[in-house]
Amino acid sequence: MTPAEATEIDKLERKLTYEDLRFWRSLARNQLRKENVGIKKPPPKQSWTSWVWGSKPQEQEQEQEADNSQMTEQQRKELYDAIAWDEKKTIAEAVDMPKEYVKMEINMSLRTGSFTLKRDPHGKATEILRLLFDSFSTTVLQRTDSMLAKLSLEGMRLYDGTTEGSLFPSCVFNYS
Repeated sequence: MTPAEATEIDKLERKLTYEDLRFWRSLARNQLRKENVGIKKPPPKQSWTSWVWGSKPQEQEQEQEADNSQMTEQQRKELYDAIAWDEKKTIAEAVDMPKEYVKMEINMSLRTGSFTLKRDPHGKATEILRLLFDSFSTTVLQRTDSMLAKLSLEGMRLYDGTTEGSLFPSCVFNYS
């Protein structure tokens, strides 16, 4: 790159947002991948058997060139047609969605519930701890670049059963 190009890139990096930079870099990366720019094949290695038999690395290189396993543009188009996938449409959809767009929303609620820890459940079944809750609800929103989770609990009671005959078995008593 020339110094003028480098300064221009620095100006763009300061001016554009992070999302814009990611988008343009992904487009450039896809274009370079299509053109196979920067992909260097490793030099052929000469094995012991080729050294013993006197074969040269140039012959191996010609064999590798004959075995070109990269997809051509026509093969790529045929593959995309077969699986009904449009690369340009996918990129455009990812960019066009606003940040407020909700991809997925999950709502869950539980009117009442409890959790109890017991000691020796097959014998006397002494309760060590008992947690009771009312109106527990959760909402999860997945957006294009973030996720929001909202939890709500209306009431909760926690009872301690470790001390028999306690005057204050209730540890937490909360109602909103």
